[in-house]
Amino acid sequence: MIRSLFAISMILIISAAAWFAPKFRRVDLDWRLFPQPIRVVDIETVSEQSITQKIMAPGHLQAAHETRITPPFSSTVMDILVTEDQFVKTGQTLILLDQKPLKTALDGVIRQRDSIREMYDATRTQFGVVEKQLKQWEEAYPEGTQAPAELIQLRTQLEKLKKQAEGLNSDYQTAVESAKNYQISLDRCTIKAPHNGVVVQMNAIKGDQVGTAPSISQASINTMVGIPDFSKPATNSLLTIAQTDQLVAKALVDETDVSELRPGQKSMVSVHNINIPGIIEKVASTGRRQGESIVFDTVITLHVPDRDAKNLRAGMSAMVEMEVQTRQNTLSVPVQAVVQRRARDIASARFKAPEQLQSKTRMVSNSAPEAETDELSSTIKNNSDPMRFLRVVYLLRNENAVAVPVEIGISDEEHVEILSGLRKNDRIITGPFHELDRLLDDTRVEPRSRSSKSTAPENQVAESSSKAKSEARK
Repeated sequence: MIRSLFAISMILIISAAAWFAPKFRRVDLDWRLFPQPIRVVDIETVSEQSITQKIMAPGHLQAAHETRITPPFSSTVMDILVTEDQFVKTGQTLILLDQKPLKTALDGVIRQRDSIREMYDATRTQFGVVEKQLKQWEEAYPEGTQAPAELIQLRTQLEKLKKQAEGLNSDYQTAVESAKNYQISLDRCTIKAPHNGVVVQMNAIKGDQVGTAPSISQASINTMVGIPDFSKPATNSLLTIAQTDQLVAKALVDETDVSELRPGQKSMVSVHNINIPGIIEKVASTGRRQGESIVFDTVITLHVPDRDAKNLRAGMSAMVEMEVQTRQNTLSVPVQAVVQRRARDIASARFKAPEQLQSKTRMVSNSAPEAETDELSSTIKNNSDPMRFLRVVYLLRNENAVAVPVEIGISDEEHVEILSGLRKNDRIITGPFHELDRLLDDTRVEPRSRSSKSTAPENQVAESSSKAKSEARK
């Protein structure tokens, strides 16, 4: 009897299990001890707007035109008549170089010139006397008669005097030119300001040897004739004059950003809370090391308002903001809305199955070049890697947050361009950051009311915005 009841009970249990099994399979049981709470999030609508991408770089102000005064030749500084930070006018005497060696040489050339002139004048006088005697003899012995020896001698002497006069004239012209060059060099011993400006750097002091030093052997010869020895290292720059009435900004652009810069792009230079518009004038073609990175000097022409000109000085530090790209009426979302998630955590990231891509590779490899086949193989690897990071935006769909992979373009401080993955008027989740950071795919969410948004602490909003921007740009 007991066995019969047990058998009937088992039959009933098995029949009930077979009846209710299909229904249980359709029930989604939550086995978690503590169910996940509903996330309260901010919702915005995807829209179109203009985005301007900018590059930030540190820099400083400098004079638009600087002139480095160099010595015209090797000499000694005899006197300096200006000081650093002194304003000078065009033609004002700045430095006096040693004139004594040049004066000595000039006096010698002048004496030689005058001596040649005297010899030339004497030769011309003698030439006139001989020419007159020759004329008298030719009248006494006309052509066709036998010329005496005296007539032949006069003709030979006249020819020699003529050649001698021509040589002396040539030597005289050379001496005149030498005297002129020495005088020019002597005048250049007085260094004058080429334009109005401020002496921003002084590189020489009284008694310095300046200019390119001659060789040791030449220095020994110079010493013998009384010229100072310049065989020691010499200063090749005397001072620098800057036209401070016109300033430019020099930005130090990192090597990762320099490819985006072009002459003519708009810029904004900030100096001690003064914003000055400008235009990129020149981007250096060669970088230089600045600390641990390579930077490229970028010159920005400034349009300084008259009210701010008196408050600016060359050498002031600046922050330069350069506009590199602009998109008009492009699809965009707030930068904090773009986050990174691993492909394994996103249902929509499971694109084509690896076996489908493998079959496509086999089809292409029969006709495509090897490079295209390698590219497809790389695509298979990337699409099948569950650990890869994807940029995603959480889309609000049926009260759930659905992670949608997106492709981004340029960005500014507030918004980022969306190239694919979203459509206009899609409702997306933009914050707050502490919720967006922990948000998972297909999670239940609830839009936050405007009143609760306005009561959020300002520091929390700023923190979420900065963290989201840095993550979106990675």
